Amino acid sequence: MNPSDIGFRGLYHNFIILQLTERLKSVANDFPGAKNAEYALVYGYIDHTAGLTLEILALGNKSGSGVHFENGNNTIRSFIRIGAVKDCVFYSADSTEEYVSRYMEKIEMLKGYAPSEDIEKIRDMTLLDSCRSDEYPDDVLVYLIKEDCKPEGCWVRVEKIDEPRLAGILLNEPEQNIGCHKGDMVRFRIQQLKDGTIVCFSNF
Repeated sequence: MNPSDIGFRGLYHNFIILQLTERLKSVANDFPGAKNAEYALVYGYIDHTAGLTLEILALGNKSGSGVHFENGNNTIRSFIRIGAVKDCVFYSADSTEEYVSRYMEKIEMLKGYAPSEDIEKIRDMTLLDSCRSDEYPDDVLVYLIKEDCKPEGCWVRVEKIDEPRLAGILLNEPEQNIGCHKGDMVRFRIQQLKDGTIVCFSNF
């Protein structure tokens, strides 16, 4: 599998086994077994501004029908942004309960990335998935609509629920004079078109 096969939901708050390349080995030089390691056990989380990220918990090698992982390193953090491994090979991790107890200290370090209640609810909205960025799940494509302008797609980083709309920060400057600018808070709605396509739009 690769990240596009799994999707962000398959990585978020889940354990995954990543096959190491020579380039990736350099990221985990300070972990036990780094010299000969073939695999890394990683844990997925979302950095609201930096996107989908994999925290390295331990390194390992094949053992029988599975992979044996060494102890982790709780004195340093080593992580990989998903964009850097989009062409790498991923495997599902089976020993989830064992990993939770064994690497809990490192996982606890990630609590600082816990989102607000609103952002967590928005991450749970599967309806939005076709509008999300593959690497930045909190960023959605929103079409800005204004009379005498063409609908213009811009990226918005969701921040809160503003019933019946969502709201977020506009990440790029519109090419047209729509009435908003990069960095502005924009409110938008979700709509399903007749063909089933889901779109987000903000009407100015």
